[in-house]
Amino acid sequence: KDAVIYGVNKVHRANIQFEEIAFRSPEVHTKEFTVNVSGERLDQFVSELANVSRSKAQTFIRSHFVKRNDNELVKCDELCHNGDTVSIRHVGKFKIGEKITITKRGNLVIRVYQYL
Repeated sequence: KDAVIYGVNKVHRANIQFEEIAFRSPEVHTKEFTVNVSGERLDQFVSELANVSRSKAQTFIRSHFVKRNDNELVKCDELCHNGDTVSIRHVGKFKIGEKITITKRGNLVIRVYQYL
């Protein structure tokens, strides 16, 4: 780092000077909501988040429209966990939050954050 800042003072014929600046993380805006899913399978989350049928969600996954933690998936039965990021092309990017409760029918109510 110091070698670049103090050792380089010319590029071709142009004089240059480096200046160190403080790094600031960009603000991340999210919208929080809950989803009601029967399990933790990826296709169930995609179905709820994209507001499509489960078979259409499976088509999205097989067509490489869905990424979990920046990795493309083709298997619909992968599980999603707290902290996973799910990106659905043409729909949005979501972060899976914690389980809030279990309904009387055994469905999971899970907090989700959508990146805006």
